[in-house]
Amino acid sequence: MVVGLRVLRVRGADFQKGAVMNRAVVLLLLMCGAVAVSGCAVTGGAGADSGRRGFASLQAATAEAAEGAKGTVVLVKLKGDALTGDQSLIIEGGRMRTSEQAGAKTATGLILTTNGYVVVAENINPSDVTRVEAWVGDTEYRANVIKNDPQLGITVLKMDVDAPVKALNIATADDLQVGEWCVAVQPSDEVLDYEQLITLAVCRGQSAGLYREFLLDSSQAFRPGTPILGLSGNVVGIVQRRGSVLSMNDIRDDLLALIEEAAGVKSADEEAKKKAWFGAMLSAINKDYARKYGLSKSYLWVHHVVQDGSADSAGVKPGDLIVRVNGRDMRLTDQRAREFFNKALRPKVGQPFRVTVLRDGKMLDLEGVFTKEPEPETVLATDLGVTVKRIDGSDVVNMNLFTGEGVLVVDVKRGSAASVGSNMRSGLLNTGDVITAVDGTPTPDLATFSAVLEALRREQKEIMLVAYRRGRTTGLAALNLKIGEKDTEGGKRK
Repeated sequence: MVVGLRVLRVRGADFQKGAVMNRAVVLLLLMCGAVAVSGCAVTGGAGADSGRRGFASLQAATAEAAEGAKGTVVLVKLKGDALTGDQSLIIEGGRMRTSEQAGAKTATGLILTTNGYVVVAENINPSDVTRVEAWVGDTEYRANVIKNDPQLGITVLKMDVDAPVKALNIATADDLQVGEWCVAVQPSDEVLDYEQLITLAVCRGQSAGLYREFLLDSSQAFRPGTPILGLSGNVVGIVQRRGSVLSMNDIRDDLLALIEEAAGVKSADEEAKKKAWFGAMLSAINKDYARKYGLSKSYLWVHHVVQDGSADSAGVKPGDLIVRVNGRDMRLTDQRAREFFNKALRPKVGQPFRVTVLRDGKMLDLEGVFTKEPEPETVLATDLGVTVKRIDGSDVVNMNLFTGEGVLVVDVKRGSAASVGSNMRSGLLNTGDVITAVDGTPTPDLATFSAVLEALRREQKEIMLVAYRRGRTTGLAALNLKIGEKDTEGGKRK
């Protein structure tokens, strides 16, 4: 359903007189259940009073959300000869229009930190910009482009502020219901007396898992970066070019990580997410198999479960089919199904999770708590010039090792015996190789590898034969121990 949502100009918490919704909006209100009345038309009596009260409540909540955003939504003005397509807003006949000007560009920015970091839903090349102005109401701040991410289409600016500023709270759209009202908030310049311009939006549903779509009036002009606020005042979406809306579910984590990277700091929350792990190898179900047995193509196979990992502690086993994660049915297929799983899982150390698996024809609900991913135990063999680690099941799958017996080379030092031959030109061992034996003695694990090195060191050998596997092929490297540093400890454990 396409509806015409009128532009409202807000002074404080009051709606400007004459800015009203048309019949289509009222009808949509009734359909969404925002106004609790019976029937499709209200002409009078108690039903009409109830409808008016509901409409008045909606007006008050909308105005409150817009008022709460004051001081956090920024008008960003960019100057530069390479820029085109200024997005200056004007209002004609109750609708927003844009006027364009070469050498300039205007966007809407959101203040997300109290020290003045601003995000703009535009990929701004710093070399194209000669001046950046950030207008908060009628107050101008100079700003600089700190970091841009062309893939996300997001740029981080830093305002020159002398004191802490008000910041918006960004949230996911998980709690939004279909038909729930939201508010698009845009700042203006001196032409419109620096007033906030708000337009109503509607959450129109869920297109894929966590993603939310919003209904905006396509006849209105929206600057890139315009925030969509829930009536609680949290940012749940950002307008992109051509009026499409990017849900915060899609970019919240990436956005926070980009700001933290630009600011040169990492939050405790971000560190906890990086250290958490599920501890299982997953792949999309074979579509022919799913079709044959009447299974969803969104299910994920569990190939390997790491011992003592989060999945193992929850009771997940190899061969399980994951059908639901944290109460959400699996959606999409192939790589997109894995991406959906990771987003719905949201790993964080100490945070509980729940997965539903299909095992032997039965549905099982399994619960666990995310644990910290263990640091891999490694051995530094200085004489050889390599650092090796124990091989676990995930290494075998991820790196296509074809064997789990041996030690995995994770680093080769330049100029060492492993990196060059006696002629100083040919490389011998590479990162990703699996060392299976040294001088004829098998090295199935780190302990054996260290013991073999220590024994050979006592013999003071000048050449050491190392058997290795590289993918499907096997090889034998003769390492000249005259090259590189000497190992006096037979391999150092880390």
